[in-house]
Amino acid sequence: MRIRFSLRTIFILLTLLACSCYLWLTRPSQVAHRFAHSINTENYHAADRLLPDGDEFLVGWADKRWAFKASAEVRPLTFAQLLAGRRYVDVHVSYFDLDHTATRQVELAATSRGFKSPAMSSVQYEGMFIDRARLLVPDLPRR
Repeated sequence: MRIRFSLRTIFILLTLLACSCYLWLTRPSQVAHRFAHSINTENYHAADRLLPDGDEFLVGWADKRWAFKASAEVRPLTFAQLLAGRRYVDVHVSYFDLDHTATRQVELAATSRGFKSPAMSSVQYEGMFIDRARLLVPDLPRR
């Protein structure tokens, strides 16, 4: 039996290969970059719409926290991410809480169908903003 050459079959196979490469390799990067761009331009509603239902956190935190600031960075592409069909995004969140600067790290994995649930670190408190200058000056005698 002789194998027949068919242009139609080759075109269909190439189309399927291109679609699978787009879904597996390119789409996660597009989703991750769109999410990072939304956060870096402070469009938290657009960023939350990209997250799965029930995992939205940016708009709620921005409304409840004073001096809320978030920044996102897409991790460099690695071979392991290519094999897994994922792209990782690191989000750094900072805000003021009880006279401290509070920070949190959030890690998200973008896939071709959207994001997986975020992995959030615990809150870390950094510097205090209480005015301590009064405490360092000795009391002056009253006249």
